[in-house]
Amino acid sequence: MSFLKQYQIDDIKGKLVSDRSKLGKLYKAKKSKFQHLSIDHSLVDVYLKQGWEIDGKPLKTKTKIKIEKTHSKQFEDDVWCQFYKLGYRTLNYDENFVLPFGKKETEKKQIDVVAINDDSIILVECKSSEKPKKAPSYKDEFDLLKLRLNGFRKVLKQCFGDERKIKFIFATRNLRINSESEDLKRLLSARAYYYNNNTYKYVNSLIQKYKNASLFQFLGLIFKNEEINKTKIEIPAVKGKMGNQEYYMFSINPSMLLKMGFVLHRTKANESEFPTYQRLLVPSRLKGITKFIDNGGYFPNSIIVNFNLRKNKFVFDPHSKNEFTESCTGTLKIPNAYGIAYIIDGQHRNVSINLGHFSSLIFFIIPSPYFRYFQVY
Repeated sequence: MSFLKQYQIDDIKGKLVSDRSKLGKLYKAKKSKFQHLSIDHSLVDVYLKQGWEIDGKPLKTKTKIKIEKTHSKQFEDDVWCQFYKLGYRTLNYDENFVLPFGKKETEKKQIDVVAINDDSIILVECKSSEKPKKAPSYKDEFDLLKLRLNGFRKVLKQCFGDERKIKFIFATRNLRINSESEDLKRLLSARAYYYNNNTYKYVNSLIQKYKNASLFQFLGLIFKNEEINKTKIEIPAVKGKMGNQEYYMFSINPSMLLKMGFVLHRTKANESEFPTYQRLLVPSRLKGITKFIDNGGYFPNSIIVNFNLRKNKFVFDPHSKNEFTESCTGTLKIPNAYGIAYIIDGQHRNVSINLGHFSSLIFFIIPSPYFRYFQVY
């Protein structure tokens, strides 16, 4: 049920920036290690006593000053910049973004980073320490998280519609939360995502290696097994048998596979998904394949993927089968969810096709679940 008035909706939207020029300037300021101000000459001594320093020659009426950011401010800005580099082009202007989760005046919370694109709305709370240490207990905060997130979702849907996925990320730097801790269990039970040092480094490496396609691997990471949208995927396929294992062959638009697909890279960010087996993309190889495809080239071999069907099932409706073959044609109904199709072989080809201008269908072989040869269970 809606509980925001129009002025409240306007206030929330007013604290977001979508203008490309303003976002570019914000990004430049946030990626700097210093905070910068221009102040009246008469205030210089006051700021110098607070630790600020003069930044360049004084102007006619103002003096530019700077101070190194605190570790907490730096972390918030680093996360903001990471979402900007992922391609999000609606973000909060500063740290004063407050989001209500109920009708009462006290039922609202400050959000450190807000990032919005056509598919998702991400809310991030950042906690950091100057030096590595064990995180304090977040029991009280996490106990209230489900209630708050339910309210946040209602507010965001009222402001931006029902089409976007919503995810709350609890991000830490230099704070260790044990993987078996009650705090982490509380966080995950609220369907939030835990984002630690390893995750931050991994996403940065995705941005560096995958360029524009990094967003899809990121979405697969935080929304894994969650429905992308209500669209049903039903495609013609051939079912066959290799030894005792069944497999399926079909063609699908590569942009769709990019959303459903996920590569189990050998990084600490994917520890819960063992066995991990693939290295990150090689940018030079990616560029070469993209150019090859754009110039009319194609690959006659298949991309091999394996569906994680522990939470999502696919259905094959066969057509008639004859006595001369073990194979048969039919319709394959695939779950439309993030991160369910593990790309076993062909990640460079799939990403290159999406980075280029190739929009035709591509051919795949899909092993059945738990295909031991590929070690995906």
